[in-house]
Amino acid sequence: SASPLSAGPLRSWLASLETDGGGRYGRYAAAFAAHFDSFADLLLGEEDVGVEAILDACSVTAIGDRARLRRAIASLRPEGKPLLPIGSPSAAATLPAGEHAAGGGGSAGGGGSGGGADVCVA
Repeated sequence: SASPLSAGPLRSWLASLETDGGGRYGRYAAAFAAHFDSFADLLLGEEDVGVEAILDACSVTAIGDRARLRRAIASLRPEGKPLLPIGSPSAAATLPAGEHAAGGGGSAGGGGSGGGADVCVA
């Protein structure tokens, strides 16, 4: 099953955005985990509602934080690569370290049944 986004991969990804080691981006970990079960879900949300809606939902208000997170989310998917269904030969090729392509886990607050097809980037 997919690694929960609240686990190590999310914190590592947010920590990679730090420029001063101050833990500034770690404060968003709980909000991202509440909305997304995997990096694939984050990318699906970005494609569906847009990065600005994601940043609003995760209470990211500082302009600098929004700019850095906007770029970091965009960099999770190589330019021009569409989302692929799980099971595609290269579905797990570009996910951050620790993220798994297999489906599983439910949506946060959604009763645990998942909200559609799990996807990954090519």
